[in-house]
Amino acid sequence: MASIRTRTLKDGSKSYEVCFRTYTANGIEYRSDSFRNKEQAKRRRAEIEQQLIANKYGWVEFKPVSFSRFVDENYMPAYLDNKALKPKTVKVYLNACNHLKKYFQHRKMDTITTEDIMLFKNTRAKETGNRTVNIDLLTLKQICDHAITNSYIKNNPYISKRIGKLPENVRERYLTVEEEKQLLDNATAWAQYVITVCLQTGLRHNELSNFLFSDINYTNNYITVRAEISKNKKSRTIPITSTLKSALQFLSENWINPLTSKIMKRQEQQKRYVFCNESGERIKSFKKTVTNTVRKAGLKDVSMHTFRKTLASRLVQKGISPQIVAEILGHSSTQVTIKHYAFLNNQTKQEAMLKLNTP
Repeated sequence: MASIRTRTLKDGSKSYEVCFRTYTANGIEYRSDSFRNKEQAKRRRAEIEQQLIANKYGWVEFKPVSFSRFVDENYMPAYLDNKALKPKTVKVYLNACNHLKKYFQHRKMDTITTEDIMLFKNTRAKETGNRTVNIDLLTLKQICDHAITNSYIKNNPYISKRIGKLPENVRERYLTVEEEKQLLDNATAWAQYVITVCLQTGLRHNELSNFLFSDINYTNNYITVRAEISKNKKSRTIPITSTLKSALQFLSENWINPLTSKIMKRQEQQKRYVFCNESGERIKSFKKTVTNTVRKAGLKDVSMHTFRKTLASRLVQKGISPQIVAEILGHSSTQVTIKHYAFLNNQTKQEAMLKLNTP
């Protein structure tokens, strides 16, 4: 019925707005009270909600609305108003909304129960993978939260502890030494350097695309991943191996045509981005380069992310601690590293124990 919005002011301080709406003869009126203290805002929100229930502001309940209509006319316009969303993310959640509308259709929002959601979860799990089901559930939770915030329903049917989510399989694909050689043997000169840098740094796609020569520190032997291009918005450093150093020094002097793999002396306009086109603009996508090379090498299930997993797997198998691996890869915490690569650590331990039986 009432919500708190946090705003960052020009001086860096925060303001907390208690927002609610009232109903008058002239229609809906939106109102808000501002506070500099969050606790004061919470107390004010509680007061307003009691006053709304007591009909002080002329509060009335909404007329029942169907699930499909609510999603189309209320939830999606508010969701799409977020300009920071990436097109790929929008597409995923639009698909989820379509799945949900197909299932709940004309059910009234205030008649949907927790049991209905659990039944949807079980039904959907028989049709598609666990990850897709979890995305549908997350979208449904956001829809229910939006309905509560805007007073379309009194009680939220989405109870996370009861509904839960399905376990998602972690892909364990990484390259063996033989597969790496096979891949590089079938790669063009351009693809060879792209793959080599990926395998030696574990850079994500966006980080590789925005990789600058100024990020390289030959004196102290490391490269810097800047905060603005990092997934978790934190900068990190990655040590430079001898293989990586050789590749970067070659690329600093030579430019390779991404289309023809012709090697030429790097021109002045090409000295900003490590991987750029002829005019010096960064390469935005390496997907086609990797896909073509993988197909030519006769490998399967290999993508840009596989190179990152390969580096991580090799570090873990060498006995490097999860904390160091997390710092190199830019994981938000060591728990992420352990979750994805614990199976390799167990494998290494088993191999170590087997050696005890070797005479």
